[in-house]
Amino acid sequence: MERFIEFKNEVVKFCENKFEISKKEYELRKHENQVKNLYQRIGEYVYRNRSGIEEPKLVEIINLINEDNTKMFEISKEIGRLSGSKACPVCNKIVGQTATFCCKCGSKL
Repeated sequence: MERFIEFKNEVVKFCENKFEISKKEYELRKHENQVKNLYQRIGEYVYRNRSGIEEPKLVEIINLINEDNTKMFEISKEIGRLSGSKACPVCNKIVGQTATFCCKCGSKL
């Protein structure tokens, strides 16, 4: 009976961990989509105002992108911690704990 309880506790912990990873991955995708939308806004803004670009508006959008990139890296690190992996500091790809280079962007880890 004691072994059964230990096994049950391990299964519960495993499921809770997987659930946390899924939540973090969802949050990461949300920020990635926000960054894509911000890049699109920059492109639209530059296209519409190609005769005279107002720099403060672009700086505001770039700052929003930087904030989301920082959040994405922190979320990726948390996913890595939960899954026994680590995150690439350049592209946020989750890679194996022993990886030397990122398999997505090739950066040295």
